[in-house]
Amino acid sequence: MLRLPAHRNVPTLKGAYVHPSQVGFYQSAGEWHGQIADWRLTFVDDPRCIHVLEYEGYYLVHWDYRDPSRDPLGHLQYDAPQYVPVVVFGGIVGVLGLVSFLETYAA
Repeated sequence: MLRLPAHRNVPTLKGAYVHPSQVGFYQSAGEWHGQIADWRLTFVDDPRCIHVLEYEGYYLVHWDYRDPSRDPLGHLQYDAPQYVPVVVFGGIVGVLGLVSFLETYAA
């Protein structure tokens, strides 16, 4: 799997493998593609992770450069750069809202 390019999904039938939760994967969030659940497996000495998208009768499996639970900014940078503008905009709006709140209620 790790020899393939990042993000290249490999379909596998569910019946051919045990459920990811039984072999160390933790339930995660991921971009919505109609899946039932997302599962990730992290490595001790490697920033990459295996990402499994669970569907009714099959899994789609690929690897990400960074695990979002260990390195959220790295995950955004390498695996989900399309969301960087959304996160930056949300941060700006949040800071402006906090400043407005503090100016209104502080004092």
